[in-house]
Amino acid sequence: CMKSRVTFGVNKKGNICTIQKGGREGLNPVTMLSLLESAKKIGQELITKLDAILLAERKAGKPKLGYMA
Repeated sequence: CMKSRVTFGVNKKGNICTIQKGGREGLNPVTMLSLLESAKKIGQELITKLDAILLAERKAGKPKLGYMA
């Protein structure tokens, strides 16, 4: 059962843009910093991969969809 959760929003420069904490329990500051560093690393990796896919699709002439249109 989840007692707390935290969601981080990260941009391609690794800046934290948003933090949302939910649940009834608190988070240890050391744990929070560890989660923050993981979020920055994973977020940048995902953005880099997504940008590469979008660039390849653009070069292939695929139409933009969704909010990218």
